[in-house]
Amino acid sequence: MDRNKKTAGVITFRNSQGIAVEAVLVNIANNFAVFEAYNSYSIVQLSEELTDIKIFKKDELVYSGKGSVSGILSFIFMLAGLFEKLRK
Repeated sequence: MDRNKKTAGVITFRNSQGIAVEAVLVNIANNFAVFEAYNSYSIVQLSEELTDIKIFKKDELVYSGKGSVSGILSFIFMLAGLFEKLRK
């Protein structure tokens, strides 16, 4: 993933199945991070423990550790459902 894109940064982690994931960091604050992961299958689940988290801003490591998922928004699926309703 290109870490020089105009985003807040990049986040990498391992989910509870041990799968390594790299995603686009959207926002970060003292106790949470928001990221976008583009994948055709569920990468994380609500309340799932994530390990080996590394958060980069402009190629600088700003966090390393673990965390848990506190919310999920499936925007693409929500949009698809909305478009189907509008067509009818």
